[in-house]
Amino acid sequence: MEAASKSLQTQAIRLKSDVIYYEQSGDSLVEEKYAGKIGLYCGLVMLFDTSNGSPLAIIQDGNLQQARVGAKNALGVKYLARENSKVVGMLGSGGQARSHLEAFATVRPIERCNVYSPTKANRELFATEMSQKLGIAVVAVDTPEEAVDGADIISCNTNSMKPILFPEMVRPGVHITVVSGEWDREVPKMFDVVLSSAESRIFHGAPPDVSLGRSGAAAIYAAASDSDLAHLVEISGSRYGELPPRPAGGGGTPRKTRTVPIADLIQGTAQGRLNDEEITSSTGLGGGGGSAGMSFVVVGKLVYDLALARGLGTDIPTDLFLQDVRN
Repeated sequence: MEAASKSLQTQAIRLKSDVIYYEQSGDSLVEEKYAGKIGLYCGLVMLFDTSNGSPLAIIQDGNLQQARVGAKNALGVKYLARENSKVVGMLGSGGQARSHLEAFATVRPIERCNVYSPTKANRELFATEMSQKLGIAVVAVDTPEEAVDGADIISCNTNSMKPILFPEMVRPGVHITVVSGEWDREVPKMFDVVLSSAESRIFHGAPPDVSLGRSGAAAIYAAASDSDLAHLVEISGSRYGELPPRPAGGGGTPRKTRTVPIADLIQGTAQGRLNDEEITSSTGLGGGGGSAGMSFVVVGKLVYDLALARGLGTDIPTDLFLQDVRN
């Protein structure tokens, strides 16, 4: 992932060298990874000064990655979830689940979280740690259905390669976030509103509608047809089967989903949720590679500036990265 910001005069490139493999975990096929040996990982965010091209920093991406994804999905919660959302149904109990719950608690009056993951010890540890950290009731449950029952916000934070969220688990008024597309391919069709990123001008591969001639016109039709919906579920449902064929005669059945640019919601020029019955999702936020790269510019520069101000990190001479050989 890469992106650059004129205002911050910073470019970020994130790269990972982890070896990816898949293994069975209970009924699920999960994605695992490692670098060097099991339990270690290699992800780097490299920052560059765009005013002169020189390198600024190399930052490990672990905590930064978890925090940026949780914060981005929490923006969706802030602008689309019901104001009185108090209960989170958490699927997954790893680092992403932790960052998401912490972020959610900053934008909504969260009082309870029901958490499920296949390994009992992991979900119980999550419940203990997060209840102490946030001062809310976090309860480990035995099934995904128990986790989402009565939830105002459903948050999927797993490495499962199979669906874990199905239509029958989704109730009117809920807000949904996902990390790796762990839903059945019918779930996106239930959405009334999806958050889109005006900054990226892309929504899971759907091009912007340039005819509108304004920033933030990104993928306003993202889920208006079968082909566009395919982009929305590219990282999830399409892995488990093809979308239903178009009706005879072409044209397809229009989807009800509408997208709302995050910039418009922040500026108060657009309305997100129209009523308490609508099903909303943060999934569109940062869906495109450009937008994801931009978030690494923002958080990477923030971490860099804070490290300089606090005297943290290891100072490496810039000369080690520069050369007199033109290429």
